[in-house]
Amino acid sequence: MKKNIIFLTLILIFFSIYSLIYYSIENDNFKPLKDLVPNPYNWKGFVKKNFFLKKNEKRKKIHEKILIKSDGINNFSLRPDSTIYIYSENKHGLIFGSYNFSQKKIKNKPEMIVEIISINSKKDVNCLSKSFKQNIKINISSLSDDCQDSIYFQGTVFEKQKPDEQIYFYFARKKIKKVENKKVLLVLPVTTFYNYSSNTLSINQISVTNLEYVSNLSEVPQSNLMRWSSLLSQSIKNMGYLFGDFEVTHDYRLENLDLNKYDLIIFPMHQEYVDEKILEKLFSFLSKNKKNKILSIGGANFFRKIKFVKTDNFIRFVYYDNEYNDSKKYNFNTYDYSKNSNCKLNSNLENSEKINLGDISEPLTEKNTNYYFYDIECDDNKKIPLISSTQYNNNGKLVHIMSDTVGLNILNIDKLNKKIKIFFFDEIKN
Repeated sequence: MKKNIIFLTLILIFFSIYSLIYYSIENDNFKPLKDLVPNPYNWKGFVKKNFFLKKNEKRKKIHEKILIKSDGINNFSLRPDSTIYIYSENKHGLIFGSYNFSQKKIKNKPEMIVEIISINSKKDVNCLSKSFKQNIKINISSLSDDCQDSIYFQGTVFEKQKPDEQIYFYFARKKIKKVENKKVLLVLPVTTFYNYSSNTLSINQISVTNLEYVSNLSEVPQSNLMRWSSLLSQSIKNMGYLFGDFEVTHDYRLENLDLNKYDLIIFPMHQEYVDEKILEKLFSFLSKNKKNKILSIGGANFFRKIKFVKTDNFIRFVYYDNEYNDSKKYNFNTYDYSKNSNCKLNSNLENSEKINLGDISEPLTEKNTNYYFYDIECDDNKKIPLISSTQYNNNGKLVHIMSDTVGLNILNIDKLNKKIKIFFFDEIKN
């Protein structure tokens, strides 16, 4: 009994001392008492730093400590001699006055890994895997020879001891060769990377109000979330399976690209941002020739306005705040954020009713538009089709997949797969 009392007394004394030190160091209400306590060798600073962290001083996650840059003016058209730079926060931080510039020590930093994979129409290829401590630079020419045909690259950075906490970044090489004699063009939605993978992770066109949001192609888009990249990668492979090889361009290049040599233009996933000049161009493409077709995959395709500002070789994206394209003018189905909530998919896919459909297009009632497979079921007994087909001037056709996730499963939903082949497959192959 006596031993227990002594033990409890010691614990009480310890916590009393602990609390006294805490309040003398941390709480400004005790400043007069705190100033009375001697501070030889700055012992209070040492204790405060190592034992009494403020409540809001949480451990930084990796995306708060990493900055990625390139030396190119167009991050989606990097030259072979270009370089990607990955910087991490120095353990000393940015401290003025007493900062010792010789103390750029990295020996206590955790080991980090950078991995880069090539995304193309067949399969992903591992291009690079390296470890580093503080910073690293990666020469584009050092990537594996198997990665030279990439459509774009996805990089990942993580601490070796915390592989589940990652940051993703994206870039592409300048194309050295083009696919010859191909009538199929795939459009990479670069504008989606630069909005949903902003360098400032919580700030993008969606969160900014009463002001346009600006991105430069010289920046490297990065995010701690995968966002659209995994969906886009899979959709590109689906297109490779259906149509074979194809040429690739970027959405901001469409305005100045000659479309006359193509029979089919593919928007593989979530082409949300489109300049009105491009819409006019696509409308003209569909209206003048019976063989011309567009495959549009994504519930919010062609939804928001954007402006491309080009000065010499420098390109800027201007995302407007709550300004939308007039999709009805061109008879393009697109997203309506006020409708189609709480929807589920009724299909042959396993657990399809639990699949997140993403954005869902609102069907237009037009005499030249046909809808198929009303398998998207929403509140109030509303049903939405999986796919639509619109003919322009009795010539070209726009085939639109009404949901991102439905588009991702083109090969898995049997009746959708067959319908796509009826619209495209035989004509393209011939």
